[in-house]
Amino acid sequence: GDWAFHCHKSHHTMNPMGHEIPNAMGANLEQVEQKIRALLPGYMAMGQTGMADMQDMAGHMPGPENTLPMMGGRGPFGNVEMGGMFTILKVRDELPRGYDQDPGWYQYPEGTRAWKVE
Repeated sequence: GDWAFHCHKSHHTMNPMGHEIPNAMGANLEQVEQKIRALLPGYMAMGQTGMADMQDMAGHMPGPENTLPMMGGRGPFGNVEMGGMFTILKVRDELPRGYDQDPGWYQYPEGTRAWKVE
């Protein structure tokens, strides 16, 4: 949680940036995007649903050749954000000694997963 967030902030040199900028989570940025595109053709607003959208953009907007991918791929609930900033460790009690394959994503017991409350 907190460690990965601070490491990610440092990675993008976000510490000296202003904090008075509104959060874009859940915002409808269509009109803003259209206005910015008048100045910067091809501009795409991001951040309305978090930074996982960056994984979807990876194939459309390649970075410099000397840069590693910033996202960790896809998980059972969508894109894995902040790839490279921390490690996903899959721990399983029931695997036999010497097991050297990816056990796959955790199969949580029925009724134990959080859900959206409206």
